[in-house]
Amino acid sequence: MNQYPIIFCLLTLLYVIFLPHLKAVELCPSFYCNDQKHDRDPIHFPFRVPENQTTRCGYPGFDLSCNSNNQTLLSSLSSEPLIVEGISYSDQLIWLSDPNHCTPKRVMDLSLTSTPFSFGRFGSAYTIVNCSQPAGSNPELPRGSSVITCMSEGNYTVIATFKKMAERELVRERGCEVMNKINAAFWWRDMEEYDYFYPTDLSDVLVQLNWGVPSCGRCDLRGGSCGFVGGMGLEVGCVIPESSGKCLLLLKKFTLLNFVYCLRFFNRLRLESGVHGEKL
Repeated sequence: MNQYPIIFCLLTLLYVIFLPHLKAVELCPSFYCNDQKHDRDPIHFPFRVPENQTTRCGYPGFDLSCNSNNQTLLSSLSSEPLIVEGISYSDQLIWLSDPNHCTPKRVMDLSLTSTPFSFGRFGSAYTIVNCSQPAGSNPELPRGSSVITCMSEGNYTVIATFKKMAERELVRERGCEVMNKINAAFWWRDMEEYDYFYPTDLSDVLVQLNWGVPSCGRCDLRGGSCGFVGGMGLEVGCVIPESSGKCLLLLKKFTLLNFVYCLRFFNRLRLESGVHGEKL
């Protein structure tokens, strides 16, 4: 007897048993802090606004909020919230600014420990120095250095640099004192196109952070939507709108046709067994 139809029918039986238990991906509608102006990036998984979206709409550690100015805020990294200036879901990057226009000072107070975030791809080690001279007394700075006006006063200037040679010049030749050493990913407009361009003032730049978990970048690139799988746990799935529903429907139809074929196969097998029994 040919064993292949029996094996085929057993596999179909397994489909019939497990198909109803296929877990669906929970999807939530996107949210905007400004309902009248949707030019900003939408808020969706893994981010959520707890006041407007359920717990299953976002991944732990990705809670955002909205202020009275309709700005999107991230508050989990420091005592004061940072303004969300942009989100790239495909690159898994977020850009933040300081409401008080002193980003470097805020970065010194950031605590990324126990958060899903780390500094983005432009991360670098910066040395912050205090030079006991007015900011305008010696405008020529070493290459790779920038004044931090918001941290400077009339009788001293605070400078940030990411180059060792510039640090040596500032400390040894100009008598500046090292205030702090930080790791940060400062970001400013056009920096990706002109890597030689460095702003004269770092006060109002952005800070770039990325996240690795959950990993939904490829899903977003394919035009899909990420979300939790099922009603519990942290398993994440991707739904591609144009194909996912069709695939599931085709799978159900295919399984139904196979099931009908198997019923006919076993009925024919039963009839053939009855015929052979009568001949015996």
